Amino acid sequence: RIRCKDGSLKWIYDHGIAQRDASGRVIRMAGSESDITERKRIDQALRDSQADLNRAQSVGQIGSWRIDIKRDELRWSDENHRIFGVPKGTPLTYETFITAVHPDDRAYVDQAWNAFLQGGAYDIEHRLSVNGKMKWVREKAELEFDDQGQLLGGFGITQDITDIKLAERALRESEARFQLASEVGRSGTWDWDVSSGEIIWSSVHFENLGYRVGEIMPSYQAWAERVHPDDLPGIETELQRTMAEHRDYVVEFRVLWPDILQKPCEICE
Repeated sequence: RIRCKDGSLKWIYDHGIAQRDASGRVIRMAGSESDITERKRIDQALRDSQADLNRAQSVGQIGSWRIDIKRDELRWSDENHRIFGVPKGTPLTYETFITAVHPDDRAYVDQAWNAFLQGGAYDIEHRLSVNGKMKWVREKAELEFDDQGQLLGGFGITQDITDIKLAERALRESEARFQLASEVGRSGTWDWDVSSGEIIWSSVHFENLGYRVGEIMPSYQAWAERVHPDDLPGIETELQRTMAEHRDYVVEFRVLWPDILQKPCEICE
């Protein structure tokens, strides 16, 4: 670098050659200089941009990759290396990738990849085996062609979705435990959106009213029609108090079984 009169800095590229005498002693040197300030600025901008990209990928847990089909050469971003647990500098091929895929998912992934090369979509989820641990990833890619339409390879992303999958699994297990507890205790559940009127009933709630799931459409009116008429006024009073006083709603009531509803006169008796 050199400092200019105005205080700014310039980058200079200096290249010289030496002229030697018969004994090999340098007797003259000549060379040339080039102002490479702009090239250095562009290089720095590219480094900054790459650093930003690497940081964004790390934060989002999304790596990127590109594969050259003819050479079977695979290139990964820093985040992709981290996701797969493969050190930077490791020679990468399709075999490197497929070996990292969980053994139970390899056939599925390989089939999806070959279909992708034939023009199909490539948007899949599968597991990885990384240093003895299992990860879930989502991969999405698009093909790349030259000007003549010849296939060059593909560019894609790998997103680490392990945390999402673990949360989904925990939710399913929680729902399954709750469903089992409800069935054992014959305790049905319901969820009522008062503003929209939408109600969701559990399968046990349907059973407690004497129906199979889907036989009737959940609604407040459908439920009220199946409450014994002598109990309904007290329930509706308690509902109003619950909403007005912001307290829990607790009632006991009788239900009219479906065969009773077929014979309204028996209710009166």
